[in-house]
Amino acid sequence: MKFVLALLGAALAGECEWDDTAKEYKSEDCTVPACDSAIDDPHEGCTPADCTDKDTPYKGCEDIPCDTAKDSPYDGCVVGGCEENDDKDEYETDKPYEGCVIPVCDGDDDKHKNCVEVETVYCEFDTEKGGKEFIAEGDCVDPCDADRDEDDMPAECAEGSSTGLIIVLVLAAVGGLAGAFYCKHQKKACFKEKPEGGKFESLI
Repeated sequence: MKFVLALLGAALAGECEWDDTAKEYKSEDCTVPACDSAIDDPHEGCTPADCTDKDTPYKGCEDIPCDTAKDSPYDGCVVGGCEENDDKDEYETDKPYEGCVIPVCDGDDDKHKNCVEVETVYCEFDTEKGGKEFIAEGDCVDPCDADRDEDDMPAECAEGSSTGLIIVLVLAAVGGLAGAFYCKHQKKACFKEKPEGGKFESLI
């Protein structure tokens, strides 16, 4: 299908020319030519044809959705999602065909009990930086996430928390001393000097 559309598009808009210096197709107001005998033939970036079998007509062709089975029209086609069964509040495991893909739970999918739970992947700590920072790659999440079970919490998170607490306490102590010095210096009520004389002078 894509091959046919590519040909129609090429006829209407004209095929893109290959820029031999930039090693890419000039893609302004034109259609990238369809690959003919390979994924990079005539040039890398050409539009791949739909597969008629896995790696046919060439390796890297565009896989098409399966139609009547997970291996039809060929083994390796793109398997579709399973249909909903509202009577049982779940996904049918054999509709539209056996081997369909059960969708991932998305948080709002409360009625479909057999949706696939996504495993939380926590980011790894960067050992080159002493293990204090984590590397955010892919879909991983903060390893010190507050929702994470305490028994599963890495030691690096506890160290980070205690260090932060110490910093807060030190800043609070410094701030308190600074405030006390200010009050003392300005002779405010918090450090007002006692009147001279003994405690019995008021009786004279």
